[in-house]
Amino acid sequence: MKVIARVLLLMVVGIGVGALLLREKPQEETPFVPQTSQLNPNSSFDWVAHSQMPPAEGATCADCHAEIVSQWEHSQHANANRLVKDSPLKPGHSSYGGVKTLIDENLDVSQNTEDGFEFAATPLAVIAVEPLVQVLVPTTNGRWQVFNPAYHTETNGWFNAFAEVRNYKEWGHWSGRGMNWNVQCAWCHTTDFKKNYHPATDNYDSTWKAMGISCTQCHGDLSAHAQNPEKHPTRKLDPVIAQENCYTCHARRGFLTAEKFVPGETFNDHFRLNLMDRPNVYYPDGQVREENFEMGSFISSKMHDAGVTCLDCHNPHSGQLTLPVSNNLLCMSCHAPPGQNGATPIIPTEHSHHGIESMGNRCVECHMPETMYMEADLRRDHGFTVPDPMLTRTLGIPNACTSCHTDESVEWAEKWAEEWYGDKLAARRTRPRAHAIQHVWDGKANQGPALLSLAKSETNINWRASLIRLMRAYITNNDVREFVQSSLRHDHELVRAAAIYALSDYEAFHPQISRLREDPSRLVRLDAAWITRGGDPLPPELAKELDEWLIFNSDQPAGALDMAQMAFTRGNADEVEKWIDRLLLYDPSGEPYRIGGQLLHAVDRTEKALALFEKSVEVDPENEDGWYMLAMMRNEAGDLDGATEAFRKLVVLNANHARGWYNLGLAQIQSGKREAGLLALSRAETADPDSADAAYAAATVYLQDGKIEEAKQAITRALQADPTHGPTQQLFYRMNGGR
Repeated sequence: MKVIARVLLLMVVGIGVGALLLREKPQEETPFVPQTSQLNPNSSFDWVAHSQMPPAEGATCADCHAEIVSQWEHSQHANANRLVKDSPLKPGHSSYGGVKTLIDENLDVSQNTEDGFEFAATPLAVIAVEPLVQVLVPTTNGRWQVFNPAYHTETNGWFNAFAEVRNYKEWGHWSGRGMNWNVQCAWCHTTDFKKNYHPATDNYDSTWKAMGISCTQCHGDLSAHAQNPEKHPTRKLDPVIAQENCYTCHARRGFLTAEKFVPGETFNDHFRLNLMDRPNVYYPDGQVREENFEMGSFISSKMHDAGVTCLDCHNPHSGQLTLPVSNNLLCMSCHAPPGQNGATPIIPTEHSHHGIESMGNRCVECHMPETMYMEADLRRDHGFTVPDPMLTRTLGIPNACTSCHTDESVEWAEKWAEEWYGDKLAARRTRPRAHAIQHVWDGKANQGPALLSLAKSETNINWRASLIRLMRAYITNNDVREFVQSSLRHDHELVRAAAIYALSDYEAFHPQISRLREDPSRLVRLDAAWITRGGDPLPPELAKELDEWLIFNSDQPAGALDMAQMAFTRGNADEVEKWIDRLLLYDPSGEPYRIGGQLLHAVDRTEKALALFEKSVEVDPENEDGWYMLAMMRNEAGDLDGATEAFRKLVVLNANHARGWYNLGLAQIQSGKREAGLLALSRAETADPDSADAAYAAATVYLQDGKIEEAKQAITRALQADPTHGPTQQLFYRMNGGR
């Protein structure tokens, strides 16, 4: 049984940093004790003193750049984080799902819930400008949390910014690590933020130069320029390089370095972008599903590949559009016939088949549809996608047509789309790509050739890398494997990193991956270092980069898991246990208990591993993996009755769980319930007709009972399922007198 459990473990630890998404399930026994003071008593940092744009030694930017500073002062960037006294907040109250919140005349907040949560604090600062504002409240160990409810700037009322009521023990509750300002918000809402997390004490001593995004956040250190502008002129960045700075906040990403990015550097050297292979982040055609903050969608678009940058459409200082979109003026600045900068010439009314004043004639309504986030915040998709009602019918993907024409059917929209754009839609690669991606997400077999065909012809780097990542499940296909191996040498770092991920499950490829430890891209060499960490020692500088990456992210569940995995690699059982304990403190939902149990089992902390598996089914009783792992562990511990009970619970949850039926049958036979065990083995054969294991096990039982004919029938079924099954071949050989 230990061998099986270790195989399960390897399936987990091979995932890599940041790849595992922990589910938001109710937590247990996680203390939440608010401080009475709004400031960390161990820190002397002064919020008020750092609430404005920092003076650049000896002068202010406004002295020479008055117009630019005037634009900036009223922007959302400038006011992204500010003191409560500078916000529009008004007293009020909110009540939803048993959660009652009061904001009194002093703007102090208090909350109590039906499940026993009580909280009161004095907020000092807020984030965001419109259409909602959220207050920051102090808790323990230097933490500031983003409070829920939020304040709606249009209705001047308070509302629940989450789509659902979250239990206060969840990772995603406003008091949990998923809503921690120091980690999730501050770097993009302040200037020169430093998290300053101390893993030994689980404490933050965060600092920043100013609230909001000020000049130095985008232009770098300006102190010398401020003292002598003529001697030290500012460096004007190329728009392509400048937008790398935009990406650092306008992307769904993780940190590779400890907040070391400076303007002029590349995004991929400091951050890991979430690509298009994530089913909960994007739809399979590339439309946004969850928040991705623009970059991921944008770099997957034809606009990006044509050379369009953020600064072509947005004023970097005011944040406003450079031209209006309500009359298509911004889009037509390139697409008006005969087409500027290589853009396709378009006459809107002819292209849209809608009247000139119609919403359907606005480019952005069809190609940048809005999605509502946080119950009040509409944001446009920057993938510049093409609506296709056929994909709505076949895959359930939204389309702009029926999102606007809500009284019409998908079939109605598909009819008009076919009449107006049929040939163009049929020629687009979006349809076959979306179907292939959805098939992979659904776990369908033999999708490797389709992914391979799409990837070979894909010119967009983001899509190419995403398709390669999806090939991980089909890497045993020779053609797929050869293509992925060749992608380790691709010019772009996203593709090389995707190839590492796709090959990472197989140690046979690790020597090839190991050569990328010296890659010029930090993203690639860190991925190579992580995957091959159990092989040859890392060069000192790379080991230092890897440790910085791990430690910086160790204040979140995925980071704590990575620390535990690294300790496992280094053979340090005490450190494994320490970081599993930390993981469960951060997020004690079912999945962390299951993963923690596997790691502890692998370092022979079997008693504690069993306890974690027991806890996993307590907090997440509907999860099949939890019951399977618990059953295997109980069996290993000699608790045959307990194992049998867990296997029964498993097959009740999933009547087609072949390994569950198989192991239930073996357990029942071992305990003397042969008839029930043989029936369970029969169910296993039905659930997995391509496996010979259950039929072979039944054959051995029949032989023990002297039922030769039944044994022969079981052997026949086993060989029909898998003619190469060695144990069955040997049994057949013996039963036929060695002939």
